Amino acid sequence: MEGDPNHRLLAAIESGNRKFLRIEALRRLSEEPENFYALCSVAFEHLADGRLEECEQCARTILSRDSDEESSMGWYLLSRCAHARNEMAEAVTCVYRAFGLAFNCNWYFSWAALYHLVRKEYPLALSFANKVLRQDPEDVMTLGIQALAAYLDGGILATEEHLDSILAIEPENPVPYHYRGRLEQERKRHDRARFWFGKALELEPEFLWSQQALSTLETRAD
Repeated sequence: MEGDPNHRLLAAIESGNRKFLRIEALRRLSEEPENFYALCSVAFEHLADGRLEECEQCARTILSRDSDEESSMGWYLLSRCAHARNEMAEAVTCVYRAFGLAFNCNWYFSWAALYHLVRKEYPLALSFANKVLRQDPEDVMTLGIQALAAYLDGGILATEEHLDSILAIEPENPVPYHYRGRLEQERKRHDRARFWFGKALELEPEFLWSQQALSTLETRAD
């Protein structure tokens, strides 16, 4: 995880925290101006806030890359901008181009799931995530989106199942351990919450979310 230059950005994407995501995406773009994950993250932020020209600029940068998988996301973003302007013919054309490029890949569905997650449209986020996972049950980013959408939609048991799926694939990823702790915290099982936060910190001692959560638990215990 530490060896991947995108690991902090991917953790931000999985967290669903827009402020954290914005900071990490801009930081990553300062290091690599055409980074695909960062461009998509910033584009979705622009789209969610109605900044259509800025979103289109990101989309066209993505389209300039030599990758069908990545270009499909560029067309999807352009379709969303056209739809927001009520330019339905253009929106449909862009969607067809996105699907044409994404026919053999899951980028469209996974980023659509993320888009609806950020907009708090949890059933739609889960629907798109399920489309990805039917083809690739071990897509960790989409499992994370699915887990967070289920959690925010009030489904603790479903979230636990999704997090366990991630842990089976990436046992050294601290993020799912942290969210298992959050689930136990929701249930008032504080000893179990401490256990999971501790597991996250064993893997990454500087993992701020778990540090803060554990500190809060200890303060309340006093």
